[in-house]
Amino acid sequence: MKLEWLILAEGVAQDADGALTAVGLNQNILISSILPTVTKRAIIAHLSGLQPGEELSFRFRVESPSGEVIAANAGRANLDGIPPWADQGVEATFDIPAELQLEVRELGKHRFVVSMDSSTGQHAEADVPLYVIKQPQQGRPDKGGS
Repeated sequence: MKLEWLILAEGVAQDADGALTAVGLNQNILISSILPTVTKRAIIAHLSGLQPGEELSFRFRVESPSGEVIAANAGRANLDGIPPWADQGVEATFDIPAELQLEVRELGKHRFVVSMDSSTGQHAEADVPLYVIKQPQQGRPDKGGS
């Protein structure tokens, strides 16, 4: 099992066939004029090197700059069935989406951390940042002289 990549977005949708659509890709900066503030982010983890019938347990968490976990989600997935293209040498992949609502109380670099464990004893972990910055002041008087 290999955790190939993570995508941070504003949201995620899934169609009837299971295809995922990420809305607002690479939304890794949150600009806020006041704290605390509430926001939502979605993350998609893309895995490869999986075996049919393998079971995954996964954990998503968001850590503030001070290390506090401000949101978390966990679950399990069973990879039943053999993909119809397996006999053609195509490796099985799997995408796991999660949407998390955050109450952000600190400025700075937050981390979305994804941890995966398989029933075959493999472990993978990766993270992606979310930067929380102050809203720049608009219309600030010029401090220079004449």
